[in-house]
Amino acid sequence: MLYQISSDNMDLTESMKALAEEKVSRLERFFAKLPPDEATARIVLNKGAQNETFKVKIDLIAKGKSYFAQEKEFALETAVIRSVEEIERRLEKDRDENDRHWEELREMKSAEGLKDYVEED
Repeated sequence: MLYQISSDNMDLTESMKALAEEKVSRLERFFAKLPPDEATARIVLNKGAQNETFKVKIDLIAKGKSYFAQEKEFALETAVIRSVEEIERRLEKDRDENDRHWEELREMKSAEGLKDYVEED
């Protein structure tokens, strides 16, 4: 997965970038079969309106779909984790819907094959 980490209103340290990349890398398991350059995570780390808060935006683009999450917290790590968890929930929902769709197609195909088999006798 390709990472683009930036900020609009503060200087990012290497540890902030490493934290964001480490937490977002949890999502790579959903794209294990994709080439690394076909999934892109754009991460924006900002100070919130109040000086003691952080605002994190994550935009993940893969398989022709875009997943977006935004969180505001007092701790940068918490904001990143919650954003990742939100995208993770959406990815799991998409995966479950896709699995359910393929299961329905298999059942329909199986029922058609069984019907053809019964008609031949």
